[in-house]
Amino acid sequence: YSRGPAVAQVSGVELPWEQTAPAAEGPAEYSVSAAGASGELSCRIVVDGVVLAEETAGDYGAISCAGRL
Repeated sequence: YSRGPAVAQVSGVELPWEQTAPAAEGPAEYSVSAAGASGELSCRIVVDGVVLAEETAGDYGAISCAGRL
């Protein structure tokens, strides 16, 4: 996942997984992607209560969503 210039990777998490981080200062790109699971995957990016991106994918084992604020 990323917020502005900050990028992090997490592996081996138990689902459902959620990450909370402070918003980037000023306009920034936010993204999250997941791979390696089976069944339906969903991702949502919320910054200061505003949903920037939301996606759902079934049986593909990978998903990505991104938004800019």
